[in-house]
Amino acid sequence: MSWEHTPKMPSPDNFNGSDPADLSRFIAQVRMVIDTRSSAFPSDQQKVIWAASHLCGAAFDWWEPHYLLPPNERPVWIYDFEMFRHELKTAFGDPNARLTSEKNLRNLRQGRMTVPKYYSKF
Repeated sequence: MSWEHTPKMPSPDNFNGSDPADLSRFIAQVRMVIDTRSSAFPSDQQKVIWAASHLCGAAFDWWEPHYLLPPNERPVWIYDFEMFRHELKTAFGDPNARLTSEKNLRNLRQGRMTVPKYYSKF
């Protein structure tokens, strides 16, 4: 299938690191833009820097000192998107993601939610 035009994707919501639940949404939004505009990001380093440009608050405070190092002293994950994603998850993700998911699933009730809305919670 050939695309005449690249689909226009909105920029991801900025990620401030205050809520671990927001991290997976941020990463998904970043990946969607990168996947639809791959020619704009020919290197992993460009992907990382672009994604980092959408960090703010505590998340940007975490990023900034690493990026301001001289290039030969920067951590390797600044040059590798998957490593960057892993570092973000380590720094800002839920350290007990499995337990949190199990608890949320046990406490899930449909209540007044529509079936599609309820289903989306899984």
